[in-house]
Amino acid sequence: MHKGRLGVAVLLLFAAVFCFSGCNMKSDEKTVFARDTDPAYIDLLRDIAPDCTLRDGKGLSSLLSSVDGEDKAFALFDVQARASKDAGTGGIWYEHFATAAVIAVDRSRFDGEIKGWRDLENISCPVGFTSRYERMLFAAVSYGLEKNYMSGEAVGLLHKLNKSGRLSYDKIDAPVNICWDYQAALMKREGKNIEIIIPSEGTLLYGVGVLSGYEMKFSQNAGDAIAAAGFRADKAQGENYPSLSEYGRAERVGDAVEFARQTENFISVFKRGVFRSRLYSSAESFEHKLLGAAVIMTAIIWMGFALRRVQRKDIRMLVRALGGMVIAWMLVCILKYQTDGNPVMGRYLWYAYYVFMMGLPLLMLILSLMIDSSGNVRQRKIFVCSGFAVYAVLLLTVFTNDLHGWVFKFEDIKTFSGGYTYNFGYYLIFAFIVAAVILSTAILVRKAMRGFNRSRLVLPILSEVLLFVYCAAYAAGVPVARDSDITTVSCVFALAFAELAMRTGLVPVNQKYAVLFSNSPLRMQIIDSEGNAEFSSAGARPISREDWEKLRDDIKHPLLLHGDTLLYADGIPGGMIVWQESIAEILDMQQEIRENVLKLTSANKLLVTERESKYRLAAAEENVRLMELLNAEMERHLERMNDMIDGLERSNNKQRDIARITLLMCYIKRRCSLFFKEQEGGDMPAEELAVYIDELSEFASYADIRISTVCTAKGSLSPRCGSVMYDFFYSVLDSCAGEENTLLERLADTDGMTEMKLLPSSFDGGEEFMSDELKKAVEGVGGTVSVKDLDETAGISLRVPKGGKAP
Repeated sequence: MHKGRLGVAVLLLFAAVFCFSGCNMKSDEKTVFARDTDPAYIDLLRDIAPDCTLRDGKGLSSLLSSVDGEDKAFALFDVQARASKDAGTGGIWYEHFATAAVIAVDRSRFDGEIKGWRDLENISCPVGFTSRYERMLFAAVSYGLEKNYMSGEAVGLLHKLNKSGRLSYDKIDAPVNICWDYQAALMKREGKNIEIIIPSEGTLLYGVGVLSGYEMKFSQNAGDAIAAAGFRADKAQGENYPSLSEYGRAERVGDAVEFARQTENFISVFKRGVFRSRLYSSAESFEHKLLGAAVIMTAIIWMGFALRRVQRKDIRMLVRALGGMVIAWMLVCILKYQTDGNPVMGRYLWYAYYVFMMGLPLLMLILSLMIDSSGNVRQRKIFVCSGFAVYAVLLLTVFTNDLHGWVFKFEDIKTFSGGYTYNFGYYLIFAFIVAAVILSTAILVRKAMRGFNRSRLVLPILSEVLLFVYCAAYAAGVPVARDSDITTVSCVFALAFAELAMRTGLVPVNQKYAVLFSNSPLRMQIIDSEGNAEFSSAGARPISREDWEKLRDDIKHPLLLHGDTLLYADGIPGGMIVWQESIAEILDMQQEIRENVLKLTSANKLLVTERESKYRLAAAEENVRLMELLNAEMERHLERMNDMIDGLERSNNKQRDIARITLLMCYIKRRCSLFFKEQEGGDMPAEELAVYIDELSEFASYADIRISTVCTAKGSLSPRCGSVMYDFFYSVLDSCAGEENTLLERLADTDGMTEMKLLPSSFDGGEEFMSDELKKAVEGVGGTVSVKDLDETAGISLRVPKGGKAP
């Protein structure tokens, strides 16, 4: 246990050291380091500083850790030198020329108007963007647009150009180019019709020179040599450059530390924001290291948990090998990012990738062979040894590539720079990796075809298939795969395959089965293919040979034992697992259920009979109640109608009296309909009441009453309010039916109320036309009646709450 903890501590220590340390370089000779420096300036330094040796400045951040008092110097921009000195590196700053980010327009190819950065968005021609000092160049564009060094508008501008296919990155041969003024001046010197534009929004002016740890001696004609090389000293009017007044729009960086802070994530912002690449993977050195550290920590944690679960020695050894290989690969990868200045070490660390690129698929194949325990053990050992032999030969071929070039052919083998091509050895390595993945997948598929639970192999197989698809996409250059880190993805897939194999039970993770079974409260047994019980719980009953044979012949169906126990079985490699379930309680419950069902059936019949009797009685009582209510509502009107019919023989104007009887009959009919609506509840539309009023108005015409109706009311009112308004309307008609009359009726919404207004041509009844029952009904719904005397007639109105009020 102590050894395991010590090993984990050592791995964590190495991870921290490699993630956050740099490779220091020291040289006794006077050296000027230059990284991504313009070749013209490098040639200039060779001329004006002949005593110094120029070297590639890869790994510049670690080289700049200390300058003062050392025989080394660095070709830098002034903001880099100032930030370095502010950080305490010391040194002497020698500025040789000044340069500003400008827009260079080839007027022989583009004649449109361009004044500043924002104009580039609206032009249709390609726009070049030089990769020379691209961080400083982008900061200048950003500063011109938003007065900061990493502006979202600058990212958006370049992204739009790239999305539309107009951005020509790493080239300045387009009709319009974003570049440095000395590059544009050089194009003018070559005879091109170039207009150099200092953007109207502004730009940045940088000084370019050398930060030295010692006092440098330059040639006496250094100034002339700088001008002859096409560079412009600050505040000097250079040949082929814009006027000094135009350079007034170019500003120097004020706070170099703030500049460094804002632009420290330039690479990731530029790749993701402009080109939409590296969206799902690390994009720069720090992110590479951080991601590598995360994978290392994950592998260490996984190893710790896996080793606690696995008991078999061979699988424990494989877990250690798999986790150790993942950790070692990530450490090599992180170390490689730290050795930019040493091409030999960088190349051999890159060769070391293939130790793991081939090793992980080989370990996955060995794990698949362990999972599939069928077949000859000796043949499996020979197969594994053969795989390791091929693996060793291919690794030897990779590490001796500098001698024969069978795997990679480099353009410049000394500096590990330039392009390279693949040779036949690389394709043999790729075939080995693919073969290992395919064979491990085939072994798992074959095991799945023989097993009883094939679904558990889906996830492990899927992880291998996805890894194969990813590798193929990476080799084919698919952008999503190519922009990712194949090292990280391969490590994650390898860990995922091993963990899924354990989670799904393909890899045994506990060997204490005897203790497990003996202490289990379940009554179960594991029986081998000969019918012998290998493991048995304390409560399990012995199974006879005869019962075992029955289970073997029909394993899908349970077997009844002793009348109260069921034997269930499921096949496993080499035998079956049998568990016993007592059904005595279930049988007792079933008998009790049968008895309760009989009792409930009898009780249910009685309840159904009683319910039907109560329903019939309730229906009869409800009918009686409704008839009594209807009689109470209509009794007075029916008696009046009978009196009017009896008085027809004595009438002097039978036609008029018959019309009044007809009007009353129409009222009674519709009033009955409203009565039943009241009993049903709910609301009635105001338009429905208007239809009833129109109907009654037609019958009133036979009694010499001409009625004009208007309905503007919307919404609904309660049936009770509708009945009251209908009663009110009839009462007015009945009081006007003795002589010829003209009546104007209007139903409208007023101040949240529903109002009926009536204006007869003659009316002298006051409020006496309303019966006591009608007055009570109006009060019951919260209504108000208004009768205004208008000489020979009157204005009559009834208002009830909109939506009605419960009586």
